[in-house]
Amino acid sequence: MNKKVLKITLIFSMFFTMTLGLIFGKNVTFADVAQTPIYINLGKYKSVDGKQIGYAVGDPTTTNGNYIWEINQYNSNNVNDTVTNPRNLYCIKAEYGTSWTGTSGGESTIVKYNLSYDLEKQREDILKKLGTSENSNSSANSVVKNLLDINGAAYKQVVWILDNAYIPGETNKEEYLEKLGVDSTVTIGDGINDNDIIAVQKMAIWYFTNYKLNDGATTTDQSKYNKINKDVDTWFNITEDGWKTFHTIGEKVTDSRTTQVDTLYKNLVTYAEKAASENNAVTTPVSVNTEGLTKISDNKYSIGIKQVGDSYILGPIKLSGNNTSSSELILKVTDKDGKEITDYKFSSSDGTEQNKTIKDYIGNTEGFFIKVDKKYGKTIKASLNIKNSGTKKTLWLKGTETSSSITLDGEQPLVEITRTPETIETEFTAEYTEFDLALRKYIVEVNGKKLTDLDLPSRNPKVDESTLKTGTTATYNHRKKPVEVKEKDVVTYSITIYNEGDIDGYASQIIDQLPTGLIASNSNPAIIKSIGKDGKEKNQYKITLGVEQVRTANAPANSIVFDIVNTEDNPAQSLKAYSEKDGLDYETLTFKCEVTQVADTEKEKVLTNVAWISGAKDSNGNDVTDRDSSPSSSPKVNKDNMENYKGNNDNKDDLTDKDYFYKGEEDDDDFEKLLIKPVKKVFDLELVKFIAAVSKDEKIEDGEYLTDTKNADGIYDRAPKITIEKDASNEVNDRKIKCDWSPSNKEALLVNPGDYVLYTIRVYNAGEVDGYAASIKDLLPVGLEFVDVKDESVDYYGIWKLETMTDENGEERELISTDYLAKGNGKELNSKQGDENYTANLLRALKDDQPVSDSNPRNPDYRDVQVLCRVKEQTNKVLVNYAQIAKHTDKDGNDIKDKDSTPDNLVPSKGPQEDDEDLERVKVKGPDRYDLVLVKEDKNGEQLNSTAEFEVTTNGKTETKKITGKLTIAKDVTIDSDHLTEDVYVIKETKAPDGYCEFDGTITITVTKKENADGTGYEKTIKYTVVDSKGNDITNKKDADVYLNNDGNIYVEVKNYEEPEIHKGVKDVPNQDSGYNVDEVHKWVIESDIPSNLDDYKLYDIVDDIDYRLKFEGLDKVVVKIGNTTLKEGTDYKISFVENTSGVQNKTTSGKLTLTFLDSENGIDASTTLKNNQGKKIRVTFNTTFAKDENGNILAGMGEQIPNQAKLEYINTSSDNKVTKESEKPEVHTGGVVLYKYYELKDEKHSLEGAKFGIYATEEDAKNNKNVIMTATSDKDGLVKFVGLKYGGDAQDSENNKQTDGTYKYDADKASTNYWIAEIEAPEGFEKYNEIIAVTINKDSYNEKKPIYEVKNNKLNFDLALRKFITQVQDTEVTTRVPKVKYENGQISYEHTKEPLVVHVNDVVIYTLRIFNEGNIDGYASEIADDIPDYLEYLPENETNTKYLWKMYDKDGNETKDASKAVTVKTAYLSKDNEKTSGENLLKAFDGNVANISYKDVKIAFKVKDPNSNTYIITNHAQISDDSDKDGKPIEDIDSKPGEWNEGEDDQDVEHVKVEYFDLALLKYVTKAIVIENGQERITETGYNGLEDPEPVVKVEIKKKQLNNVIVKFAYGIKITNEGDIPGYAKEITDYVPAGLRFDAADNPEWKDEGNNVISTRQLEGKLLQPGESAVVEVVLTWINGADNLGEKTNTAEISEDYNDHGDVPDRDSTPDNQVPGEDDIDIAKVILTISTGIGQTFFGLTIGLLSVVLVGVVLIKKFVL
Repeated sequence: MNKKVLKITLIFSMFFTMTLGLIFGKNVTFADVAQTPIYINLGKYKSVDGKQIGYAVGDPTTTNGNYIWEINQYNSNNVNDTVTNPRNLYCIKAEYGTSWTGTSGGESTIVKYNLSYDLEKQREDILKKLGTSENSNSSANSVVKNLLDINGAAYKQVVWILDNAYIPGETNKEEYLEKLGVDSTVTIGDGINDNDIIAVQKMAIWYFTNYKLNDGATTTDQSKYNKINKDVDTWFNITEDGWKTFHTIGEKVTDSRTTQVDTLYKNLVTYAEKAASENNAVTTPVSVNTEGLTKISDNKYSIGIKQVGDSYILGPIKLSGNNTSSSELILKVTDKDGKEITDYKFSSSDGTEQNKTIKDYIGNTEGFFIKVDKKYGKTIKASLNIKNSGTKKTLWLKGTETSSSITLDGEQPLVEITRTPETIETEFTAEYTEFDLALRKYIVEVNGKKLTDLDLPSRNPKVDESTLKTGTTATYNHRKKPVEVKEKDVVTYSITIYNEGDIDGYASQIIDQLPTGLIASNSNPAIIKSIGKDGKEKNQYKITLGVEQVRTANAPANSIVFDIVNTEDNPAQSLKAYSEKDGLDYETLTFKCEVTQVADTEKEKVLTNVAWISGAKDSNGNDVTDRDSSPSSSPKVNKDNMENYKGNNDNKDDLTDKDYFYKGEEDDDDFEKLLIKPVKKVFDLELVKFIAAVSKDEKIEDGEYLTDTKNADGIYDRAPKITIEKDASNEVNDRKIKCDWSPSNKEALLVNPGDYVLYTIRVYNAGEVDGYAASIKDLLPVGLEFVDVKDESVDYYGIWKLETMTDENGEERELISTDYLAKGNGKELNSKQGDENYTANLLRALKDDQPVSDSNPRNPDYRDVQVLCRVKEQTNKVLVNYAQIAKHTDKDGNDIKDKDSTPDNLVPSKGPQEDDEDLERVKVKGPDRYDLVLVKEDKNGEQLNSTAEFEVTTNGKTETKKITGKLTIAKDVTIDSDHLTEDVYVIKETKAPDGYCEFDGTITITVTKKENADGTGYEKTIKYTVVDSKGNDITNKKDADVYLNNDGNIYVEVKNYEEPEIHKGVKDVPNQDSGYNVDEVHKWVIESDIPSNLDDYKLYDIVDDIDYRLKFEGLDKVVVKIGNTTLKEGTDYKISFVENTSGVQNKTTSGKLTLTFLDSENGIDASTTLKNNQGKKIRVTFNTTFAKDENGNILAGMGEQIPNQAKLEYINTSSDNKVTKESEKPEVHTGGVVLYKYYELKDEKHSLEGAKFGIYATEEDAKNNKNVIMTATSDKDGLVKFVGLKYGGDAQDSENNKQTDGTYKYDADKASTNYWIAEIEAPEGFEKYNEIIAVTINKDSYNEKKPIYEVKNNKLNFDLALRKFITQVQDTEVTTRVPKVKYENGQISYEHTKEPLVVHVNDVVIYTLRIFNEGNIDGYASEIADDIPDYLEYLPENETNTKYLWKMYDKDGNETKDASKAVTVKTAYLSKDNEKTSGENLLKAFDGNVANISYKDVKIAFKVKDPNSNTYIITNHAQISDDSDKDGKPIEDIDSKPGEWNEGEDDQDVEHVKVEYFDLALLKYVTKAIVIENGQERITETGYNGLEDPEPVVKVEIKKKQLNNVIVKFAYGIKITNEGDIPGYAKEITDYVPAGLRFDAADNPEWKDEGNNVISTRQLEGKLLQPGESAVVEVVLTWINGADNLGEKTNTAEISEDYNDHGDVPDRDSTPDNQVPGEDDIDIAKVILTISTGIGQTFFGLTIGLLSVVLVGVVLIKKFVL
C-alpha cells in the first residue's frame, strides 16, 4: 500500500476511534478523573540544551546500579505524539512494572494508564477495592496495597516527600533548599539544578519503597537504594551524552553542587522519617474549626471577647490541619466600621502577649486569641483568609475497575503532583458587653429644708455622658465641701444608681457607712422606695441598721444597709443598659440621718459617710461582674476612719468645685461630708488618792475601813470634801472643783511592816465636756509592793497591770496601771448601745448650776478604782506613792486636751504638780537601817564606771574591795535597841581606775545611832574626816564627800582625775595607716593632755624614737600648738634631736626627738601658757621622709610597714617614780610593681630592653599620657621597676576603718591601690604596646623574681589589605556597599554586603578598589590587578579607566591594546613612582585608632553584556599584585602574597552583580464568536486563555442560504505578560488582519487603522507591567461575506514597541516589530468558516475532546497529506 494512503488510513482510523470513544457511554467509577488516560514510557536520559542528561544510582549497567528513569509522556500510543506540557510524574517503586522489567517489555514500551485516584482522599477506598478483587492477593494488588498501608514503612514518608517536592517553574528553589537545610549559596563552581533535584527526589522515594519496603521487586538486593550513609559523590552518576560516558557528581571537582545534592538527599530521607514518626507526614489542609462557635451566616461566626486591662481579648479561634508550609493565612482585624486595626497582638486567654505568627497556632487545640486596644471600640471584626496551596497527589494505575473492585495489571504505579490554591475566607465578630453600675451620693436637705432654701448651693451631680464614649464611666460634677450642721440636726441624703453598662440590671444591696456622731434617723421608714428616671416609683429597698459599735453579719457597725425587695409581688426593676440615644437610666433613694456628734471645744469636726454598691444582678437575677468595680474592693472604711476620706487618692483637696468630678475609689462608691464647728468648752479631769483601809491580810474585813462606820459603805476619813468654785469674773469656763482636805488626812498614816493598805483613786470631772479617764498609773515606793488579789469578788480584781521602772536614784520601783475606766472597758466591756452599762465609765460634765452631790446623779461626777498594796519595808520610813491620770479621752474615745494638766507627766522627785496627780503617805513603824555606799566619780562629778581598788576597815576589820562605779560597803545595817553602838569605817584608795590618778586621802566615817524622842523609831547621825598621805586634814577641801541621803543611806563620793594620755597618728592623730610615694614627706602628729592638776607634776616630757628607715626632716619643721596658739621653743618648751649613728647598721632608730615642758628638778617650770591651758591638749607635728642609702635606694622594703611610737614621761605628786605612757604605733608604707617586657621569636619569649613606661593614677591619664607619677625603662632582663608607690591610702578615708577607740586602722598587708601603666616609647623596630595595663599595688606586687605582669611587644609588620565594592551604576551613585572598618581584639575587619547588585545589560558599573594599611609600617600598593570576567566588558577609553592608568594584559601576561584579547587589567596609579607630590600615595601605618586608618582608592569601569540566559551572577576579582615600603623598596606582606590568588588572604576581594533581563511576551487567542442572523445575535464564549496547546481552532458553520446576510465577528484577546525581571511597557501592539476579515473602527475604538490590513493600539502605553504581571487588550474583526471567503483565517499580533526605565535594556528573546515567528512577542489565532445545512453555529471544544480530535486530524492531514 502507498505510504501516504497508509498514513491517511491510520489517521482517520484514529480519528473515528477517538470520536466514538467520546460519543458513546462510559463505565462510571470513583476513578472518574481518568476518563482521559495518560501514555507513558521510560527513558534513560532527556535532552536539555543540546545535551542528553541522565542520572543513575551506581553503575546502571550492573545489577548493583540502576537508572534514575525519566518518565516520557505521550498523547497516544504513538511514540512521536509527545505532550507539550508534561505532567509532574514520579515512579513510586523502582524496578517494578510488567512492561518495563519483564522479558517481553522494555523502556520504549508505551503503557496506557487508565485509572487515577486522589492518593490521600481515596486511599481507603482503593485499599477496599483492591482487597475485594478476585486477584486481591496478586502481586500487583499486593504491591499497591503495601504502598498504601498507612502503618507501613513507606506511605507516610512518601506522602511527605511529595507534599514538599520541588516543582520546576512553580517552587521557589532557594526557599525549597533552605527548608530542607541546604545552603543555597554557590561558592565554588555550579549549584544544584532542577534536574538534579528531581533525580534526588526520586531516589528519596525509592529509599522507602524499595529499600524500606522490599516486596515484589524484581531483584532481591535493594540496598542500592539506601545511600543515606554514603557520600553522594560515590554513587550519584550523571551523563551528558546519553550514557556513552558518565561520571559521579563529584568526580571532576567537589563543588557547591556536590554538597547541595548530598545534603538534599540525606535531609529528604531524614526529614520524611521524622515527620512520619511524629505523624506529621500526612498533611491536612488548614481550615477553621468552627465547633462551638455561633453561626451568623455562611462563613460568619461570633466569637468570645473579654476585657483584660486596657485591652480586649477575642477568641479562641482554632485552626485545624497541619499543612502549614503550603498554606497562606491572612488575618485582617477591623473595628465595627471596617477600619483596619494593625497593632493587634496574639495572646493567651489572659492577655499575655505571645511572640508567634498565626501559623504557629495551626493544630493547636487551644486556638489563638487576638488582643486589641480598647480604643477601637467594643465591636471587633476579624477576617481570616486561608489560601491552601497544598499538593494534590494523583495515583495513576493500569487495570480494571468495577463498582466494587480493582484488578491491577502489574504496571509501575505513578503519582502525579499538582498544586492548585484554594481560598477560604471566614469572618468573626466579637461584641463586648459589660455590666456597669455607678453610684453618686449627695445631701439634699437639712432639717427638712432644701439646701437652696438655706442659701446653700445644690450638691446634685451634673452628668456628662460624653466620657462614656472613651472610658468606662460618665462624669458626675458636684461639690463635696462639708455642709455645716450642729448636734441633733437631721440631714437628708440621696443616693442615685446609674446604669453605665451594656447589660440591664440593678443594685441588689447598697451600704452606707456612717461615722461615729451620725446615726440613721428614726423617721426613716422600714421600706424605702426609689424614684426612677421617669419620676415614678421604681424599686423598694428594705433598711437594716448596723449596731453603733459592733459589726454584725448583716451590717457593719453604725451603718445603713439597703436590700432590694425582689418577690413575686414586688419584682426588682432593672435599669436599662446605656445607649447614646436614650442616655443613662437611673433611680434615686432618699433617707435621713441625725447628727449626734458633740462639738469639739477647739477643732472642727468633719463627719464623712461613704456609700457603695455591695451587690448587683442582671435582669434575670444572676450575679454579675461589674467592669470597673467590685464589692470585694469596696472602700476600707469604718465608723472611725473617715474624717479625712476624700474618695479617689487623685481627687484634689479643694472640695468646693461644683464643676469637678470627685471620684470614688471606684465608680460604684461615693462620699458626703458634714462639718461641726467647735464650741469653746473646757475639759478638766481631777484625781485624788486616799487610803481606804488597812488590814493584816489580803481580805479587807468590816472594821478595817477608814470610814465613819468602819465599813465600805461609810464616808472615808481621808477622802476630800468637794466644793465648786468660780473665779471673780464669773466666767463659766474657769470654774473648778476644790478638794478640801482636813488637816490630818494627808499626814503619813502609821502602819506596821506586813500590813495591807487599800488605796482609793478617784477621778472627778470638773469640766464642761464628758470624758473618760482612759488610763491611771500609780508609782509605788520601795518598801511597798502591789498585791495581785485572788478574790474575784472584789472590784479591783485583775484590773491592774504591773511593770517596773528605775527612778532617778537608780532604784527599781513597781509601776502599776489600769485602763479599767476607759471607754469600752470595765463595766462597759461587751455592752451594746442601749445597755445600762454602755456608758458606765463616762464622767459627765460638771453642772455648775447644781449643788455638790454624792448620790446619783453625782455632781461633780466621779469614778473610783482601788488598789491593794503590802508594806514590805521593815525600817522606820515614810512611804509615798503617786497616782496620776496617764490618758484621758472624750466620750467617743478620742484624745482631748485637759485645760490645766498634761497626762502622764508626773516627776516623782517633785511630787504632784497638777490636779490630775495626787499622793498618799504611810509611815512604817520599826527599826531603822542603812547602807554605806561608796561611789567613784570623775572630775565632773559623773559616776566613773572604771574599776578601782580600796582598802576598807569596818569596825577594825580590814579587807580589800574592788569597785566599778558604785559599791555597797555595808548593807542593811540595823539600828534598834540592840544595835546602838557607833560604827567606824576607814576607806583608802590603793589602785586608781585605768587612766586615772589615784586619790590621795584616807576617809574616816563615824555613824552614831539612837532612839527617836517620840518613840516611833530610831535615827542616826554621821561625821567624817579626810587626811592626805602627808597627814594634812583635807576634809571638805579635797575631792571626797560623805553625806546622809533622804533614802536613809550613807553615801561616800570619791573623785579621780584622768592620767595624761598621749596619742599619735600620721597626718592626723586618729589616722594609724598611710601609704606614701617614695619622695613624699610624712607628717606625724602627737597629741597629749595637759593635766588639770599641773601643779602636782614635777616632770612632763614627750619623746619619739624615729625608725632607722625614716629620715627626720629637722627641728625647724617641728610645730607645737595648744589649740590655735603656737608655743614658743625656749619659753614654753625645750626641744632636742639626738642622731643614732649606728641605727641603720643595727636596724633600730635614726635618732630620738625630745620635747620637755616641765622638769622641776632641772629648773624648768611650766610656762604661763601651759598653766592657763590646763585640761587642754598639746599638739606636736614633725616630718620625716623615707631614708635612702648612699646609692639613693630607699631603705624601706616594698610592702614593709614602718611603725613609729611616741612616749609621754611624767612624775606627779602621787608618786616620785617616772611614769611612761606609750602612744599608738601608726605606720607608713610604700610599695611597687615589676613588669616583664618581652617579644616572641619562634614561640619563645625574649627579654626586651629599652621600653619606656609611665605609671598613672587614672586610666584616663594613662590613655592621654597626662599627670605621670613616675617613669621606668626596661633593663637588659626586660624588667620595668616602679619603686616607691603609695597604696592603701589613709585609713581615715573610710569610716569602715574606724575602731571602737576612735582611731582609724586597716591591715596594710591586705591593702591595695589600683594604678594604670602605659608604654610611652617602644624600642626601635618594635610596635608600641597601645593597651593600658591595670595593676594593683600591694604588699606583694613588687617581685623581681616572678613579675606579676608581662607585656609583649610585636615587631613592626607590613600589611596591606584590599576591598572591592561598587560605587556607581550608570549615573546613579551606590553608597550602601562601602565597607565599614572595625577593630576588635587586635583584629581589623570590614563589614559590607556581598549580595549581588542588580544591574542590566549595557549598564556601566564603576568599582572602587580601596587599599588599607593594616600594618605598622608605611608603604605603597605599587600595582593592583583586576580580572575581566565573562559578560563584563572592559572599556579602555572610559574616562575612569584612563584616569586611573589601567593597562590590559592577555592570557599570557603580555600587555595588549586589543580589549577582546584582554583577560586582566593592572594599574600602578598608587605607586611611589606615580606620585606628583612626595608621599601623596603613601599608606601610613595603622596607629590602633580605626578612625585614622590610612587608605587610598582606585576605580575601574566595566560594561554589562548580555549573558543570554536567565538571571545571571557575574563575579570579578581584584588584588594587590605588587607592593613596596615607604622608600619604594620591595617588602614582604605579613599575611598575603601579591599577585597570587590564595583563599583567605586580605589583599584580594571579589564583587558580584546580578544581571536582570527584560522580557515581554504576547499570547493571542479567540475569546468569542459573534453570529448575527435575522437580527438575532448569538455570542459564544470560547473560554480560551492562550495557554491551550495546541490552541483549538474556532469554527463557525454558516447556512448557505444566509451566506450573504449573516454577520460573523471574532473577538480576539491579546495578553501581554512580563516574563522578565524588569518592569516595562508594551507601548504599541500591532495586529495583522488576515485576508477575509476586516477591521471596523466602530467595534475597536482603541485601535488605529495603519492601512494595508495593519492596525495598532497604544492602550497599554501607560500600563507598567511588573514582573509576572499581565494585561489584556481585545480586538474584534468581522468576516467579509462571500462563498469564496471560507476556510481558515490566521490572525497575527505582535508587540511593535516596548520600553523600560533602564533605557537601552532590550527584550532578551525578541525584537519588537520584526515579524519573526517563533519569538515570544508574536502569536497567532485561527478561525474556520464553513457551509452547513443548518443555522449558523459555532463549535469549539466539542465537549472536552471532539474538536481536539478534529484539529489533530487537520494537523496530521496537513502534515502527512498536504
